[in-house]
Amino acid sequence: MQEADEFLSRQRSSPTDESTSLGEHLAALLEYRNVILAFAFGAALLGAVYALITKPTYESNILVQVEENGNSIGSALGDLASMFELKTAATTEIEILRSRMILGPTVDAVHLDIDAKPTYFPLVGRFLASRVPVPVDGPARLNLDSFAWGGEAIEVSKMEVPSQYNGGIWTLTLLPNGKYSLRSPEDEAVIGNCEVGKECRASVKGGVVVMTVDRLVGRSGARFQLVHSKRLDVITRLQKSLSISEQGKDSGIISTVWRSDDPHRTQAVLNEIARLYVKQNVDRKSAEADNMIRFLDRQLPGLKDNLTKAETKYNNYRTKNTIVDLPVEAQTLLNQIVQAEVQKSQLVLQRDQLLQRFTPQHPNVDAVNRQLDTVNAQIAGFNQRLKAIPANEQDAVGLARDAMVAQEIYTTLLNNVEQLRVLKAGKTGNVRLLDGAELITVPVWPRPGLIILVATTLGVFLGLVISFAFKALRSGIEDPAEVEDKFGLPVYATIPHSEQQSTFGRIERSGGSDTPLLTMAAPNDLAVEAIRSLRTALQFAQFDARNNILMLTGPAPGVGKSFIAINLAALMASTGKKVLLIDGDLRRGYLHRYVGAARGRGLTELIRSDGDAGEFIQRDTLVKGLDFMPTGELPPNAAELLLHPNFDKVLNQLASRYDNVIIDTPPVLAVTDPAIVGRYAGVTLLVLRFGANPPREVEMAIKQLRQGGGTLKGVIFNDLPLNTGGYAYGKYKYAYQYEYAARK
Repeated sequence: MQEADEFLSRQRSSPTDESTSLGEHLAALLEYRNVILAFAFGAALLGAVYALITKPTYESNILVQVEENGNSIGSALGDLASMFELKTAATTEIEILRSRMILGPTVDAVHLDIDAKPTYFPLVGRFLASRVPVPVDGPARLNLDSFAWGGEAIEVSKMEVPSQYNGGIWTLTLLPNGKYSLRSPEDEAVIGNCEVGKECRASVKGGVVVMTVDRLVGRSGARFQLVHSKRLDVITRLQKSLSISEQGKDSGIISTVWRSDDPHRTQAVLNEIARLYVKQNVDRKSAEADNMIRFLDRQLPGLKDNLTKAETKYNNYRTKNTIVDLPVEAQTLLNQIVQAEVQKSQLVLQRDQLLQRFTPQHPNVDAVNRQLDTVNAQIAGFNQRLKAIPANEQDAVGLARDAMVAQEIYTTLLNNVEQLRVLKAGKTGNVRLLDGAELITVPVWPRPGLIILVATTLGVFLGLVISFAFKALRSGIEDPAEVEDKFGLPVYATIPHSEQQSTFGRIERSGGSDTPLLTMAAPNDLAVEAIRSLRTALQFAQFDARNNILMLTGPAPGVGKSFIAINLAALMASTGKKVLLIDGDLRRGYLHRYVGAARGRGLTELIRSDGDAGEFIQRDTLVKGLDFMPTGELPPNAAELLLHPNFDKVLNQLASRYDNVIIDTPPVLAVTDPAIVGRYAGVTLLVLRFGANPPREVEMAIKQLRQGGGTLKGVIFNDLPLNTGGYAYGKYKYAYQYEYAARK
């Protein structure tokens, strides 16, 4: 018995000590690799289709520079006119670029409110027209002349429709004579015969349609779709679709990017925006110069009058008092006073101009007022010094001061006016176009490589999610060690999944021949080798059994107990032993198909007749040395029949005649038959299938077998995937195949 236990301990399939959840996850990936690959392939295919049918998008951009002081009015006029320099932040210029003042005329100039394009064949027509075009002077594909197949073009410079038709699709058809017809969104004929390049009018419900088509290229019968949109809606969409940003912090370089499905229209729109933006900046500077000129022109007459009066008084005083030149000290003081007075006058002029634009509390106005306070303090100081000189010199200095200040102010303003006129004539602004929009014929979207890559990645991710969801929902036991730990039952064998057996099953289900025995059709299959190990293990397990009868059952249908029973019986018979296989499933047994026998008379008739068992055994089977007892007639009361006293006698009689008796029974949780048969068997084994039997189900099956009085020795774990993490079947498979390959 100790030797048997040692052998069983070597046969138990359990994870290695180093097994981790990572290994289980990798095993799940391998198990569901076909699902993951299917999702990945499907997603990649969808991505390719999306890239194929998606309308291409083209992108272009313009760069403008906002100069802080370049060619400005302020820099030309110095301190006096610096107050008129319009220094705007990049955010302000960005909003100007996005304003209706710029975009409205752009929409009008480029006719952006008119969308005219050829009609393509659904889904793939645009792709074929761009990649494999057909000349417009040749026959159309499949003789479908109404669709565009490459080379078709249309330019519409004018389209006016009643407001209720905005957004509707008008259909333009090219006629054989080069003219065209037009149908309304309601498919009503509107224009029947209009020439290209001429304006056509037609009355429709709610108003008049005005149309001017400048260019029309295509084969006769080709159709074009025209959509007229409300101007304000087009401007709003354009505002939202423009990407405007400053290139780097405080760089003054503004980039404007726009995308559309027409590369020529993309270029035209951006260049028109650039032209209008530069023009409005120049116009704004010209308007600024006009304002300054008008303001200074209003000041000049008064200043001229003041100058004349001041010079007259000074000259009369000099003549009356015979003064030729002022003393040096007085002349120096006079010059200082004149400079201060001129500065004061300029500041007053500057403040007056600012008050036309800002309130008295504005920071700019407040700054000028502070400068005025400083200059007034200087003038007060000079006046105090003036009192220290003789009285006659004081009068002369005062009159000379008035004349010189008036002369300086008048001359300065007169020069400024002339400079302003020059600048206005030059029409210079503080923005300039660095890069105009180029014609980009390579679409920025779709990018097939990126789309397929992203789609494949998403497909793999979705496949992983689905796979792990399946694994999580599958509540059946997947680890043979779990059976030993939870129920204390040894695992006599782990039978790996056999792809060959699965193939046999598919052939049988499709209406083919009966499934052949795996031990005969594929004796080198790993599942067969595992059953050989089970055969060896049973030799030790039956040492202390009360008889040589082995019963196989399972908790539920589909665990593979019949597959194990027939192949185990065949392998036992191949060793020269006398083996009897009994189909004990009196409700739906079908083992006779595997051994080439008929259902005929069998266990049912033997129990009822109390005759000799040999009369009900079929010895002419496909497996040499294997005798077979079929179910016989399927009785309506199988459980009552198995409780008949004759059944015990039958089994004892058969056990004495054979080395091994194997009974295949129905699932124990479905019927009570296995619990009845189990009390007569020396060894009972419970067959479980990988991932098919939850722990609660196994627990109930064990309980029923033990309550029936059977001797449950252990468990057979069936259909274990070869790639399940933590098990040695991967390495075993390599060694096994390597060994057999070496023998060839």
